[in-house]
Amino acid sequence: MPKKRTRTKGEALLGFLILAILVLIGVMVFLQQFQFNPAVTAHRILEGGMEQFSSDLPSTLVPLPDNFTGMTPLESFTPETLYEKINGQADFYLASGFLGLKSQRYVHTDNQDMWFEVFKYDMGTKENAFAVYSQQYREDGLPLQWAEFAYYAANALFFVHGQDYMEMRASSTSDDLVAAMHEVAKKYVASHQNPKL
Repeated sequence: MPKKRTRTKGEALLGFLILAILVLIGVMVFLQQFQFNPAVTAHRILEGGMEQFSSDLPSTLVPLPDNFTGMTPLESFTPETLYEKINGQADFYLASGFLGLKSQRYVHTDNQDMWFEVFKYDMGTKENAFAVYSQQYREDGLPLQWAEFAYYAANALFFVHGQDYMEMRASSTSDDLVAAMHEVAKKYVASHQNPKL
């Protein structure tokens, strides 16, 4: 009867390493399905030509600088459809009293690579909005003075206004783009002096 061959430590280690790599690839593929690629929407719009970046789009969610225009139509989401926009995080907002989300993307009229998206979460009460704000607060956040609860980090800006939790996310950390986003946020707060509480 032939002698049974035993595995060496090197073979066992190699087998474990291959298995670990396969598990890591599986996890990365799973997580990637929740990552929205804005280039898809931008490409679809660009296929129709630059006339899509026009004032033919519905009214904007926020007041815009002269050199920005709507890139996508205004979108609305309910508690039943929120997962379509932020799959993977919807439960967090729903548990905090979420009532509705409006979002829209805006683009620089002379540079289609410069765009930002606004997310306006109606959380029902200021307390709910602050609860989401505080849970989402990034460690690298720098406070802003024009709202009671507001900060920015890299290419994103976050604030509470009445019962709304607001997020603004830019396509890059370009100084001009980030400055435009700050201007939009300040104008929004100034034009909504009596928010619902």
